[in-house]
Order: sequence, then C-alpha cells, then structure tokens
Amino acid sequence: MNAKVLSVYEEGSIVGTRLIGAKGFSLLVDVDGERTLFDTGRKGNYLIHNLSLLGIEFESIDRIVLSHGHREHTGGLNDFLEERETPVKIYSTKGAWESKADSIKGIRVKNTGAFEILEKNKEKVTLETVDGMTELSENLFIMPLPLGSSNGRHMKHEDGVWKDDDFSDEIALVLRTSKGPVLMTGCAHCGLIPALHAVADATGKNAMAVVGGVHTVKKKKAEIEALALEVSSEKVIPKLHLAHCTTPDSKTHLRVKLGLDGVKEFYVGTELIFE
Repeated sequence: MNAKVLSVYEEGSIVGTRLIGAKGFSLLVDVDGERTLFDTGRKGNYLIHNLSLLGIEFESIDRIVLSHGHREHTGGLNDFLEERETPVKIYSTKGAWESKADSIKGIRVKNTGAFEILEKNKEKVTLETVDGMTELSENLFIMPLPLGSSNGRHMKHEDGVWKDDDFSDEIALVLRTSKGPVLMTGCAHCGLIPALHAVADATGKNAMAVVGGVHTVKKKKAEIEALALEVSSEKVIPKLHLAHCTTPDSKTHLRVKLGLDGVKEFYVGTELIFE
C-alpha cells in the first residue's frame, strides 16, 4: 500500500509557487487507486486554482468528505461541482448541513453556515450520511470524533433555537498504514488528545501521525504547554503535520516539547507519503 496526502487548501502555501494560501482547509488522499477530497476550503476559486496548478483533474476525484459544517471547510464545494461533468458522492453527517454561527457571550453575531448545494449542482451529487465508522476503501475510513466544547464561541441552529455547538457533526479520516494509523482532521474541536484516543479505540492501534487542524485558536500558552506534555506522554508520539486552525504560536510551543521534526507545517503543495 502506498498512500499520498496532499494539501490543496490551507492558510499558507509553499514559497516560490503560485499556489494560493487562504483561510480554510482541504486535502486530497490518494490511496487504494481512489482519490478522496477531504473538505473544500472557503473560496471555490482558490480551490480550483490550486487543484489545477497541482495537476489534479476534477473528474479523477472519487468522493468528497466534509469534516463539519463551517464554511472554511465547505465553501468551495459548489465551484468544484461546477467543474465536474459526472456525479460525485459526498460523505458527511446530517448535522453538517445545519445553520452555524459565531457568538460573543452566547449572542449570535455572524453566520458561518448553513451550507447549501445550489440547485444547478444537485444532479451532480449523491449524499451519503455518515453514522459511525465508515470504510471508504481497504485502507481509508471515516471516523466520528468525540464531542467538543464551543467555549461560547460557536453556535448551531437546532430544533428552531440557537444552541452551543457540541460539534457532534465532526468527522475525521483515518488512513491505515504499515506503521500505524494516520489521523486527518479538519479542526478536531474535541481536542487533539481525545481525537488520538478515538483512533486507538477504533483501530486498536495508536496514531503514528496527525495531519490537519487541531484547533488551538485562543488557547493560552499554559494550555498549549499542557497539550504538548500530554502528546509527549502518549505510548506512540505522533508526528504532527499541522494546518488551518492551529495557530503559529501554538506550533512554536509544541515544538519546544516535541522538536522541530515532531511538528511540521502542512502548507498548500505539501505532499506526505505513507506506506
């Protein structure tokens, strides 16, 4: 088994290229002779630009998996569908399509969803609702993540009212490799350690790498230092290829404990190979 994980949308891009870095997240997994697009970034024109520059044909993508309902992860979907001629399966939880918002002290201040597939694109889509561990191919799986805390910032519209978001809609990808599972996350609002333990519970093995966002936004230095200590205390210390909602300061603090080789950037154009 030879798998490739390629960053196609992220806040930064590889220096010296024409790839666009912008707020949002998307990666491409190439394994078992199939391609899975995990999230679609925020702006479709940026996603299309990066995919085209990286030589990724739109028809070559077999499925799309949406980690959760925030626009940084779903916003590029309609533009992508317009580039397609053939239908594509979209995997998500039911909750990923609910209205989302940011808040200040529990008061909704800015809509961040819901996301809708435009009428002209609906015939190009087959929706698959994820409920539990889901096998996509021999070595690639969708895994639900534990509930997370919104800390009063994120809200969702459910049963006609706005509630604190528990991120029950968030899912991750798990890649099976010869050295152990690789966890791929959009944000992991539940926290890195609960996500790692979820992988161990689901597969019986500890994750050897994490790729994507681990949501350290607004976390204090002491919290990041505690996180680094927890990661370094795991039975298997995973290599972290961090993106999106993982702040630069938090990456620096993590490197103090885990080393430069233990915490890598995952800029647009970065490709990881797993066996």
